[in-house]
Amino acid sequence: MGAIGIKTPRGIVANTLKDALKGIESEKLPFPLLCKPLSGSLAKGVTWNLTSLKELKSAVQWAQKAYNKKRSLRFLIEEMFVGKEYRVLVFDKKVLSCVEKIPAGLTGDGHSTLEELIHTFNKTRVKGFEIKLDKTARETLKREKLSLESVLPEDYFLKLRNNLNMSDGGRAIDRTLEMSPVFREIAERAIEAVGLTYGGLDFLADDITKSESDYVILEINPNPFYNMHEKPLVEGRGVDVSKAILKSLFPTLP
Repeated sequence: MGAIGIKTPRGIVANTLKDALKGIESEKLPFPLLCKPLSGSLAKGVTWNLTSLKELKSAVQWAQKAYNKKRSLRFLIEEMFVGKEYRVLVFDKKVLSCVEKIPAGLTGDGHSTLEELIHTFNKTRVKGFEIKLDKTARETLKREKLSLESVLPEDYFLKLRNNLNMSDGGRAIDRTLEMSPVFREIAERAIEAVGLTYGGLDFLADDITKSESDYVILEINPNPFYNMHEKPLVEGRGVDVSKAILKSLFPTLP
């Protein structure tokens, strides 16, 4: 992508920790880094914000354990870019939809307990996409010295987990109409460069609505789920992705 002027994180692919250490040294990759399996989904086996070789070793072991593989797992070590995350769908050389992805979390109102906030939030969600009080969420509460009886200050956002999966309570906010023309053009060029008619790009950007924002494209998915772009999961306008694709196949559809 760098050859056509599109930014992606620098990284290396490895099969073992030893390979990873050699690659990091030869490419002079700076911490913080992230480690993720080369193929997979739902952030399984992914570790963020690695700041030392000790943490990197633990991350590689975690990735191997997540897929029950000792040496045959190929994984990616790459530079970490901090910013807002967006999923952009491109179809037939045009941006079809853009959503901002928000990790599972709670916004305080100054009087409701965390348990009450979770209950209120989950009432608005489709079954299977609620906030879960699993091990990860409970570890977050413990780390923040909070309990289910704690009350967050008004407008304070408590992030319960790092991954953005909607199945864990993550949110998707429609930004299609707000998306900068600059980023529309970048997304469309990226999909064309890899030879896809339909694809989903994972963008990290300071603000995808502003042309001057810094950004990287994390990955391109050739068969992306689009439920986060459609009602009832998306917040805001939403885009009927199914209809757009069907109309391209059957132009006479109303």
